Amino acid sequence: MHADLREWPYSFSKTVGFFVLFFQKCHLVYKLAYSIFTLKGGTNVLNQIIIVGRLVKDPFIRETDSGIKVSNITLAVDRNFKNSNGEYETDFLDCILWKGIAASTAEYCRQGDLIGVKGRLQSRVYVNDNGDKKYTKEVVAEKVTFLNTKNHVQESEDC
Repeated sequence: MHADLREWPYSFSKTVGFFVLFFQKCHLVYKLAYSIFTLKGGTNVLNQIIIVGRLVKDPFIRETDSGIKVSNITLAVDRNFKNSNGEYETDFLDCILWKGIAASTAEYCRQGDLIGVKGRLQSRVYVNDNGDKKYTKEVVAEKVTFLNTKNHVQESEDC
């Protein structure tokens, strides 16, 4: 019995040391997550969206008055559940691509290609040709990943 008591302080200090190290790591992870999701004003916000879908039509580039390239695309994103009729529905999500992202997407992607878009959701109000206010939500792309594109450049050279 005395032998067990002599080992007790050593095993106890080892256990306490483990928990101290564990809680220090948890605190570091918490601080990192808190710093990522906290703005300077102290408000916890996150506006980030990741979608994967197929291009509804070929990307088209236009330029703003200041010469910045922009492209508006629509992605068809299938839902992963069936509706009451037993069919899968598809959402059509509008995305805005700027500068180099717009140029690369227009160069390498065509209708039907599978792409991933990471960005933020943006609300916008505009007045249509009839003078009515229209509200829209769109994804402003920060990164586009080409997931399943064909080599369109080579196909056009073969024709």
